[in-house]
Amino acid sequence: TMPGIDLNTGSRDTQQPFSSASFGWANFTELQASKGPSLVTPTKLRTIYSMPAIAERGSDLAKMQAKTSQVVYGTLSQHWSPSDRTRFEEPFGIPQDNYVKQLKGQTEGFSMSGDAFCRQNPSDCAEANLDVQYMMAMSPWTQIGYWYVPKADEHGMYTFLNDFMAQFVDDDHPPQVVSISYGMPEYLVSKAALVLFETLAMKLALQGTTILVASGDDGAASFLARKKLHGEECWSVPLIGLQVSWPSSSHWVTSVGATVGPASGQPEVVCQSNYTGPSTDGKAPLITSGGGYSQALTKPAWQEGIHNESSRGVPDVSLLGHNFAMVVGGRWLSVDGTSASAPALGGMLSLINAELIAVGRPTVGFLNQLLYKTTSRSIFSDVTEGDNRCASLGAPCCGGYDAGPGWDAVTGMGSIDWQKLRDTIMASDV
Repeated sequence: TMPGIDLNTGSRDTQQPFSSASFGWANFTELQASKGPSLVTPTKLRTIYSMPAIAERGSDLAKMQAKTSQVVYGTLSQHWSPSDRTRFEEPFGIPQDNYVKQLKGQTEGFSMSGDAFCRQNPSDCAEANLDVQYMMAMSPWTQIGYWYVPKADEHGMYTFLNDFMAQFVDDDHPPQVVSISYGMPEYLVSKAALVLFETLAMKLALQGTTILVASGDDGAASFLARKKLHGEECWSVPLIGLQVSWPSSSHWVTSVGATVGPASGQPEVVCQSNYTGPSTDGKAPLITSGGGYSQALTKPAWQEGIHNESSRGVPDVSLLGHNFAMVVGGRWLSVDGTSASAPALGGMLSLINAELIAVGRPTVGFLNQLLYKTTSRSIFSDVTEGDNRCASLGAPCCGGYDAGPGWDAVTGMGSIDWQKLRDTIMASDV
């Protein structure tokens, strides 16, 4: 059988696998001592990407931000733990007033919040915890929801958008940012599902919702590169070509890739599993930033003049995706993934939405048109070193693309400067 949807995450620690009775570290100080300067924390993300300090409790700014909302998409039995979240927030001075509200799945018998569950089954909490912890860390006063869909396939993905729209159709304020850390090779998605997703995602974008999707963690060949067929590696490439991850290839989402470097004061380069330079303290990342060109979706108007292919190129932007500190099952560990980059960017956008709402303007909504404008170039720090030829760590290198000046099919336009993104959005007439 062909594999279906996959976690777009390498959220697993190679030194301390979850199967070990004492995976991870007891506290943040121990994790920090073990992981070295490349460890990513919310505090570092704020500094690296020129973000403001967290708004003071009770301040006008905090109240303004509480009028915004963001949602984490969940599937594949992924639970989140409230006690893991508060434990994670402590060392970074993140206010703990807020809580995650499950928006979907509970009434169908899927209650996905559980402290005891996450201690017993940490691998079933890694992705949801990562998404919740970082989206919340970047914008702690924003209302946050968890939307759970049990079916981890194309049907689950468009059902999510359909139900999401139905729930908020009469609502003046649908959640303004959605982060999706899951994906599947585009080849495995039916034409009907592609069309349906495009229609629904477009409607949501027009309602003012920004959809962010992790670009994948297996380079340009997708997670098929990790699957052998009759003992043969890279079998999928001659048959179906390199594969972008869907739904990150949708016209109506912002696809987010992964970089490495600035956490340890090094230049920002591609996060790739065959990299061992100074940007990672000499340890290879567990993942490779996904990217490439769609075989199913045409080039959108906003990518005209950006690249020479005739189809949608991904990703659009990138953010750090290596060595993110997090808490699972009461233990500290560090993880890699474009699925760390996407929710972190989501929280960053919520802060901008708060400022827009405060002056009576619509929320950011569909972001890509603004990102690709020539006047927006100053937002980005161009990532020009690295490639995405290899899949995640230990998997083969089946071919891919190089990073280079301007947009590329590895890191998109590059990483963002929050302050410049905020200024560009506030000055735009979109």
